Amino acid sequence: MHSPARVVLPKSEKNRKKILDANPKLNAAVTGKQLVPVGAEDIGVEAVDDYTLRISFSVPAPYFINMMPHQFFRALHQKTIEKFGSAWTDAGNIVTSGAFKLESWKHYDRIVVARDPMNWDARNVKLDRVVFYLLTENATMMSLYKAGELDATYNHTVPSAWLDVIGPLKDFMDAPEAAIDYYNFNTSKGPTADVRVRKAMNMSLDKKALANWRHVKALTAMTPDGIFPGYPQPKGDPFDPEKAKRLLAEAGYRDASGNFDPKKFEASEVELIVNPDANNLPYAEFIQAQWKQNLGVTISIRVMEAKTLSKTMSALEYKGVARTGYAADYMDPYTFLSIFGSTGGANNTGWLDPKYVALLEEANRAVDHQKRYQLLAQAEQLLLDAQPVIPLTVGTTRSLKKPYLKGFYPNPAMLHPWKYAFIERDSSKWDYGMPEMGN
Repeated sequence: MHSPARVVLPKSEKNRKKILDANPKLNAAVTGKQLVPVGAEDIGVEAVDDYTLRISFSVPAPYFINMMPHQFFRALHQKTIEKFGSAWTDAGNIVTSGAFKLESWKHYDRIVVARDPMNWDARNVKLDRVVFYLLTENATMMSLYKAGELDATYNHTVPSAWLDVIGPLKDFMDAPEAAIDYYNFNTSKGPTADVRVRKAMNMSLDKKALANWRHVKALTAMTPDGIFPGYPQPKGDPFDPEKAKRLLAEAGYRDASGNFDPKKFEASEVELIVNPDANNLPYAEFIQAQWKQNLGVTISIRVMEAKTLSKTMSALEYKGVARTGYAADYMDPYTFLSIFGSTGGANNTGWLDPKYVALLEEANRAVDHQKRYQLLAQAEQLLLDAQPVIPLTVGTTRSLKKPYLKGFYPNPAMLHPWKYAFIERDSSKWDYGMPEMGN
């Protein structure tokens, strides 16, 4: 486990060859070497005993503890998976270690969990059972809630158009979420390879108008506002259509007098690709109208289903702008900033700056918490200066719960500790309104 660092490559020969062909140094390093199957010990994971899991790192990761609540780190029973294969999640097979155990799972309908009497702290678990309805339509969920069939709804279930009616109600729960909507620029080709064009397209959007329309919070940075106490978040460029026009003129889109000429901007070389799910298309149409109103440029919208959109972005095959968003995996600014620390994963912009990567690495080596935050903020400022993305809005939870349901409240990660939720029988102790969610 503590041997020198090892190179880990894909098991698939095709995928392995693709990586090696793209990296001559790595290819030379492994040529003539014997490749062996990867074991847990090779990636720094070790079960010390029945109650201790040890994880070692090759690089500093001060945010790691904050990652542990994520479902990726749930302990699984290896023998059960080996015995049942893909059926290990069936109610009669699955072995869990939480406060609740799976009672039944009717696909596309509902999941029912029951209090596990074998849990180490079962006596402090208040609920006997929780039913999760697998609903995709917000209107259906809202109707069931109104009819008293649901005690609470998932986050993002109150449509923006309903907020004027639902917002004032005492069972409306809303708070900032560690999630953002933003658009990617393709920085590798076309007009958006020019930072002046990217900055102009960003500055010509009235994000406050967008936020007011959708009842959310406008965003100019890459990290959501107010989520990370003490983080000196930098701010991106403000709404400034006149400066945007000057930048476009400097980029070459000008008339004989040197002023920006919308006719010179090759709109055919720039388009906005978007998937039609949820509010994505209305967002895109609003932004399209902003560019038309503030720059006199018509940017076409191309709609594609989510999987195709993802593949198109990953291959950098889009012209100009692509819709995306991100929800935090853990409560640290690095979860957002790390997106642009490599060319893989969710970084579908083609932008990568060694200075940015170095700042992130330096930040994670910093022992002092505030010093680390300052270095992360420097990295974020560098990102905003390069403008490979258009930050748009900060997410919001928008859920409903009955006043008698206690221990269930909005939080930035929207992770609910069901162990502590309970039904309050004394109506004098019910919740009437959003509780104070400050730190």
